This record gives sequence, C-alpha cells and structure tokens, in this order.
Amino acid sequence: MRSKPNLFSHSWEVVKYLNAQVPWPYPADGVFHYYRDRALPAIERGEQWHWTLRLKESPEILIGSIGLFPGLIDNRGYWLGLPWHGRGLMTEAVIAVNDYWFDVLNFKVLRAPKAQANIASRRISEKTGMRVIATPGDSISGAQVFAANCQSCHGADGKGGPTAGSVVDSSYLTLVSDQYLRTIVIAGRPELGHPDWKNDVAGQALTAAQVSDVVAWIASKRPASPLAKSN
Repeated sequence: MRSKPNLFSHSWEVVKYLNAQVPWPYPADGVFHYYRDRALPAIERGEQWHWTLRLKESPEILIGSIGLFPGLIDNRGYWLGLPWHGRGLMTEAVIAVNDYWFDVLNFKVLRAPKAQANIASRRISEKTGMRVIATPGDSISGAQVFAANCQSCHGADGKGGPTAGSVVDSSYLTLVSDQYLRTIVIAGRPELGHPDWKNDVAGQALTAAQVSDVVAWIASKRPASPLAKSN
C-alpha cells in the first residue's frame, strides 16, 4: 500500500531547518520520490537506515521520518509535520534510533549537526544525551548575512549581479575549500574591487560569527554528493 504523505509535512517552517539540498517549494510528490529513488536503494545497499513516523490510529498517513547515516559529520536526520510538534513524538523516535545506532549497528559516536536557530531540535538532542561539541557557521543565518552585505554586488541568489560574478557556481564550489571561501570573505578581492570583511557595508564590519555563517551559506550551494540527504 502506498503511503499517503501528510499535506502539511513540508511547510517552510519545517523545510527551512533541513539540509540545503531539500528543494523549496517542496514538490507534492517529493516524499515519494525521495524514498523510491534514494532512501530505499540506500537501505538495500546497507548504507543508510530509514524509518517513517505514523500514528497508530492513522498508519496510512506519513507524518515524519528519521534516518541514520554513517560518516564523520552527520549521522542522524529527521523531520516532523507541524501539527505533531510538541507531543514528544520525535523524542520517542530519537531514543529508539539512538539505541539502534549504538546497540545494533555498534557505532561508538553519533553526530547530529543542526541549524543554530532550530532550538526545538537542539533540545531533543540534549534531552536524549547529546552535547554541543562545536558551533560552526549556520547557513540559514548566513543567507541573511549575504542579503544584507553581499547581494547588492553578487545578486540576491549569489549568481551574479551588476558589479560582481557568481559565488555559487557549481564548478567553482567543487574546486574550492571552505577555508578558501573564508579567506575571500575576510580579505576580499582588492584587485577586482571587492571589499573585505570590514567594508561590505560602511561602518558595519562583519563579526567572526557572520563570516562563518556566510561561508556556510555559500558552501551549502555545492552540488550534492551521491549520498546527499535531508537533515
């Protein structure tokens, strides 16, 4: 039986906290294609582990999902439709998959990066035994920094504007590291007339956190790897 995805699952309030590869507007058949084309094949290969969230009284309706992924940076991702927030459902799911990660798959460490603005998700992680080990740049905040300081030259989407070229070109981002991007944001490109971190907006130098955030936003535009996923 084909599941009936909940129509409210992927509102902007949910999608804005997911991996940057998740499209917006989210297509009506996006959940179906994600599972058919990516999640289920990865499960069959033994590369990922996925579960859907459904209520006992209406199991035909998919209200959320949670997955586990091997790797050094991001091992768990989930989403839950807005009508079901605040009911402890995701906390229950997180406890179950955490146990599976450690007790069945026998991994020693689980890492779960999240947007700094996603306070509710951070609280779930803290309640289930996780702790903050680092605070890297936040791509969601970085989009706001870019809009305020960079889009007048590079365009609203970063693809080029009246006085500067694209900073999100896929070929370019594939070749350069995050550290290189950070250097460009800090030092500018004086030979091209591009300002440094102190002079994007007169009298409003970027803070260290803003530099990290805008680098995170630019880096999030890199082409997806074959195993890229929602988070």
